Amino acid sequence: MRRQIPGVHGFVHDLADVVEAKWKLALAVVMGRDFDAVVVDTDEVGMKCIQYAKEQRVPPITFLPIASLRVKDVDERQGALPGSARLALQCLDIKDPTLVRVFKGIVGSTLVCHTVEEARELAFGTPGMRRKVVAMDGTLINKSGIISGGVYAGLEARAQKWDRQALENMKQQHADLEGELARLPTARQLVTRAQELETSLTKTTNELHFARVDVKAAEERVQEVKGQLAALTKERAVRAPLTAKQQQSMKARAKDIERLTASIHQITDRVFASFSRKVGVKSIREWEQDHLMRTERASRERLQLTTQISKLTSQLEYDRRADISGTVAGLERDLAAEQAAQGELNEAEAKLLESSKGGQERLAAAQEESASLRAAIDELDASVRELKVVALNQAAEVAAAERALKAASSNAAALAARQVEVAQEAEREQVPLPRMGRAATPLSAMEEDGEEAADSPAADIDFGALPRNLRSTDPAARGRFDLEHKEALASLRVALARLAPNLRAAAQFEAVRAREREHLEELEAARRAERAAAAAFAAVRAARHDAFTAAFEHVAACIDPIYKELTSSAVHPSGGQAYLALDSADEPFCAGVKFSAMPPTKRFRDMEALSGGEKTVAALALLFAVLSFRPCPFFVMDEVDAALDAANVVRVANYLRHMTRRSTNGSFQGIVISLKDSFYDKADALVGVCRHPDTSASATFTLDLNAYGDVVAQ
Repeated sequence: MRRQIPGVHGFVHDLADVVEAKWKLALAVVMGRDFDAVVVDTDEVGMKCIQYAKEQRVPPITFLPIASLRVKDVDERQGALPGSARLALQCLDIKDPTLVRVFKGIVGSTLVCHTVEEARELAFGTPGMRRKVVAMDGTLINKSGIISGGVYAGLEARAQKWDRQALENMKQQHADLEGELARLPTARQLVTRAQELETSLTKTTNELHFARVDVKAAEERVQEVKGQLAALTKERAVRAPLTAKQQQSMKARAKDIERLTASIHQITDRVFASFSRKVGVKSIREWEQDHLMRTERASRERLQLTTQISKLTSQLEYDRRADISGTVAGLERDLAAEQAAQGELNEAEAKLLESSKGGQERLAAAQEESASLRAAIDELDASVRELKVVALNQAAEVAAAERALKAASSNAAALAARQVEVAQEAEREQVPLPRMGRAATPLSAMEEDGEEAADSPAADIDFGALPRNLRSTDPAARGRFDLEHKEALASLRVALARLAPNLRAAAQFEAVRAREREHLEELEAARRAERAAAAAFAAVRAARHDAFTAAFEHVAACIDPIYKELTSSAVHPSGGQAYLALDSADEPFCAGVKFSAMPPTKRFRDMEALSGGEKTVAALALLFAVLSFRPCPFFVMDEVDAALDAANVVRVANYLRHMTRRSTNGSFQGIVISLKDSFYDKADALVGVCRHPDTSASATFTLDLNAYGDVVAQ
């Protein structure tokens, strides 16, 4: 049924276990017919289950809907009685905390104890109070005084269902353990795994050796590059003033050339001024450009015409050979037209040449006049070219030095990065590296020191521990050392190839490290979000606690004076007492609020033991105390005086009239529905509803009592 219909929790005896086995029979008696009941969420789910049971021909079953189950509060104080008495609810281990309400409704405030004598003492021993008690042997004593006992087969079978449930749980646990045992690896698999780990360890050891060799070579290369970098930096500093001086000289020469060029242009314009005005141009340079463009255009057109003539001639010869008279005639006409056009172009060119002869003669004179100036300019150009050659050579040398410096810097950065990688690999392999000025320090500790520690001399690797022959800078000695180690490296590689190691382990390790960093970042982000959410929740919780505390303190302070005013009389001018108390002052939202009221001349009793009128007066006092904290603009009371006697009706009416007067700073206004004249004669106005005899519909009648003053109220 649980699989077919959602909202079914199961049988009552399956939803809780017994804390101690000795209470099984007693708890089975306490639960009674609800022992085999089924707990569901709502009435609709219960109706579906009943329909399903009818269709499946299942024996009658009781269903307990949680939503509509009426539950009374359990008196927790009875669990602290002397002797072996305990609340039946305390003897149950409820599996789902949301179902505690169901078990409160089933067992209530029933007590369980060891013997029948103790049960009888608990049930009848307190004057004026009866308790429902069940002994350990199944004897039940009701509040009404009825005692039932005796053990029958059905009751024992019902109590043993808890044992069967525990047995089923142990069988399921046994099956789960057997499954886990079957999934454990065999001895052969463990041996294989150990061999794989040994192979991985060997490979890692070899990689460590290679890393050490690479570190040594990288350190030597770093030192060499640092020396080259220092030399290039020094040379650049030496050549910098000379380069700056040459650049200034080149700038001065460029200014002189610009000045001379401007002077030449002025002289040329002055010499050819008349010619420029005659031909309609601003300067002789503009005419030269225009003449050059026209000459080039005429040359292009002549070339095009010559090419076209050659094509037509070739086509004509071809057509003549093909003996096509019509086509030849057409081509001849085209040729004649092209020749005529060429003649016109030749005539135009001749005219242009004649018109330019005079200008050319004047241009030749001007050119002879500016020859002397050009000679001086040529001398200056020669000196400028020499200076440019010198500057270019120096610039090339500077550029080469900068390129070498950049290359050296790049090599140094690459070697430094390689050195860091080698140090990281040594850290992963747990190989300590000696540092100058400190002991062997792991890379992780170096990274915590920051960039300052990495740039300081103390962060450099100490080569003092190396043998003297390995610290030699002699190229021949280093060559012999490299040759020896290369041979050893080759032999180790051959041996490594025979071992067939996993060559992708390093890449896989880097991938794992990348994933680890991503997961750490996600974890840190989640922690920050969790801290922010916790802070926001704490702020809301504190605000809620402050608001509730303020309201509770105000209501708790006002309820006693209000209750005294509602219960005071000439015989008992001090009235009764009422107070509020929190079940849990530290966590008020996790527990309830205890409301206690003692009418005049009455001793302390639970609210349930008060009469209807006393409960009504206490409830009105609580209502008026709450309204004093958050006054509402208007309220309606419907026959709140139904359970009150005449004296209490007058007290409540007088209190309402007192709290609705402006003269007394009253904060109430509203409508009160009442059938008692001693109540509504204190009102400001009356509204009556009755059946109209003529229309047979409801009719209302109003009467303003303010016109009568305080006479009616008295």
